[in-house]
Amino acid sequence: MLDLLIAQVDAEAALYVSRLQRNIELSTRYGKRAPTAVNPIAIAIARQDCQSPATPQDIQASMSFLFGDQIKEALRRAFEEMDWPAGAEPLKGRDTCLSELDKNIASVEAEIDDLRAEAGKAGILV
Repeated sequence: MLDLLIAQVDAEAALYVSRLQRNIELSTRYGKRAPTAVNPIAIAIARQDCQSPATPQDIQASMSFLFGDQIKEALRRAFEEMDWPAGAEPLKGRDTCLSELDKNIASVEAEIDDLRAEAGKAGILV
């Protein structure tokens, strides 16, 4: 889940530069007649549509680009500090736990293979 949220921050940030470039080009080309002149903050917010108020998506792209590292670090911290539902594993120590489970599964699968081989030698089809 954390990886998906971080990927979303990166995807939103990727939209910002092209929008910012377009808004700067409009402002420099048309000056006071530019659509961004209606609301100069539109340049920095990098709104998709300079004629309308900024949307949550516009602000999300801007925030993701301008503060992406801080947002991603805050997400990581929140995931580490949050209380997990019963039975869920927190991220901290999860790799170790999964590695141990993988070893246990491999051991049980090897034991099953041995039992099948023993059964086959005894003439039992499994």
